[in-house]
Formats: sequence, C-alpha cells, structure tokens
Amino acid sequence: LFVFVTAALKTAGLTGVAAWLERVVDFLPGIVTGGLIILVGYILAGLVRDVTLAAAHSAEFTEAVVISRLAQAITLITALVIGLDQIGIDVSFLTTMLGISSAALLFGFALAFGLGARTLVSNLVAAHHLRDVLEPGQDIRMGDWEGTVLEVSSTAVILDTEAGRVSVPAKLYQEQAVVLLLADAGRE
Repeated sequence: LFVFVTAALKTAGLTGVAAWLERVVDFLPGIVTGGLIILVGYILAGLVRDVTLAAAHSAEFTEAVVISRLAQAITLITALVIGLDQIGIDVSFLTTMLGISSAALLFGFALAFGLGARTLVSNLVAAHHLRDVLEPGQDIRMGDWEGTVLEVSSTAVILDTEAGRVSVPAKLYQEQAVVLLLADAGRE
C-alpha cells in the first residue's frame, strides 16, 4: 500500500512527501519487529514470574514474591532493550546505565553478605581446623570454660562442664589459648 502511495506521490510531483514516506516504509519493519519482541518479552516475563514464584514457593523461600518480581523485571527490561535496539533507538547509554546499576547493586549485596556472614565464616573455618586437633572425650580448658569435648559441630565446640553442656563458638579457639588437660590431672 505504501509503495503505491509513494509512486503516486512521485508521479504527482510531491517528491519531498514521497521521500518522507519512503523513510517511514524503510523504518516500519524495524518498528513491527521491535514491537513484537517487546510483546513477546512481556508475555515471557509473566511466564518467568509464575515459574519462579512456583519454584521459590516449593523451595520455601520467604521472599518468593520478591524473587519472582525481580525475575520478571529482568526479563522485561532485557526484552525492552532488545526491542528498542531493533526499532533503531540507540540504547548504548541505557545498557551502560543498567550495567553500572546492576554492578553497584550486586556489590552492595556482596558487601552486606560478607559483613553479615563474617562471624559465621570465622566459626566454620575454626571448626574445620579444630576437627584435626580436638577429639570427643578430651578434657580442655579455655578461658573460663573447662570440660570434656562432646563434639565439634560445624560452628562450635560442645563441652560437657560442671554447669552442663556449653556450646562455645569455634572462633574463640583461634583467639584464646586452649589447654589440653592431661587425663591423670583431673579437674579441680
């Protein structure tokens, strides 16, 4: 249809309008393709949200809705950027900004996780090394605690003391002196 209208305008002597219409016709396939990409991306983003929500609920994540919405947003943004690029809009600035924002967000999550897990990680590492040194049944003294080692768990040493069972964080064994009591010395 546009081809015939363009030919008619050229014949009528309206070459400026015909040239403008030719540019629109040249641009039209990109608009249609980009629009289809965005539409399919929108539908796919809804599907990704539903699948992610179902998987997160089955894994009993407490923030299942947030995770599913995040997956939907990432899918939709990706489709939008690809669609706009297909239309012919320069999205390099947008992709650069999204990349920088994503990197900053991931760095923030990593920093928060690292700072929050610092104590846990130090307990895990210390307990790993303590398994080579301590055995159940050994009598030890560390600071104010004295007792028999019952077990070395993944993050703590469980002692049987006169006051009862005590769970001592494993990292303390790297920070304080530990005395291995001799079997014949007994407890005081």
